[in-house]
Amino acid sequence: MSISPTAVKGDDLVDADRVAQQISLDHAREARLVAEAAVDRVRDKHDQDVIGAAAVIRRAS
Repeated sequence: MSISPTAVKGDDLVDADRVAQQISLDHAREARLVAEAAVDRVRDKHDQDVIGAAAVIRRAS
């Protein structure tokens, strides 16, 4: 088995805040990211302990 070298080049890149939305085909991952962002907003507004880890895992999976 051989390993082929791979190179990636980016041209005309823009800041992340100027991109409308990154496209993903992994719907389960996207759901987890949305849930994590919502939990972060709630924790920022209230208390870090207001939502526990088990509650997040049950609802996001």
